[in-house]
Amino acid sequence: WPRVGMASIPSSFVPSLAAAVTAVAAVVTANVARKEKKKKSFEAKREVSPNSETVFIMVSGDRSQVGKSSVCLGLLGSLLETGIATPQQIAYIKPATQCEKPTLISKFCRSRNIQSMPIGPVVYFSGFTRSFLNGKQPSSNVLLDKIFAAVKKISQGKKYVIVDGVGYPAVGSITGTSNAQIAAKLNVPVVLVGGKGVGNAVDSTNLNTAYFNSFGSVHACMMVVLGTYNNYLPVGERERERERE
Repeated sequence: WPRVGMASIPSSFVPSLAAAVTAVAAVVTANVARKEKKKKSFEAKREVSPNSETVFIMVSGDRSQVGKSSVCLGLLGSLLETGIATPQQIAYIKPATQCEKPTLISKFCRSRNIQSMPIGPVVYFSGFTRSFLNGKQPSSNVLLDKIFAAVKKISQGKKYVIVDGVGYPAVGSITGTSNAQIAAKLNVPVVLVGGKGVGNAVDSTNLNTAYFNSFGSVHACMMVVLGTYNNYLPVGERERERERE
């Protein structure tokens, strides 16, 4: 038998190794079949975006407190200042949230007469996960349907709708309502907000993009990560970069 380093594989071990390989192959085959079945099932009942006449953009971050709200405010403000849209043509919604306190975005929307829903149909209150696992909350599909309905309702008559994510991409995954799963349900493109840096920023972008795309492929929807906005550049860092150049 072929050698592995300085030791050869005992002949008595070969049957066990073959059985292990066969078992792994069976699991892989079963997983592929299950994904295909899930994909076909989703395609059969797949919904398009909540409103085909509206431009949707979902803003998600690679971690909590990375600046999603600032980017959402920037997008809303830019739409108004450039004259691309009037306040009546814009809407903002945070379909899932961990915070029920008034936010800067909700205050901004009220001051500009922009229709908003800063607290959506899914609220991750303390104990929500355990309550969900104990069967005391609606199923994942029901929660996603509620989110879809809320986004569809607020998008009526709007040209642009900003969909604000919560935490990092996988927040809510245990209940089937992560940012990626919500984006897949809504069939909307995503802008990722990341932190400062180069190597870590790119690594984080690749990791989170792969997470979003995994749900896009499973659900057969047009999941697109439009790009990444790297936030929180320290004061003076831009000048130092120029000096190094």
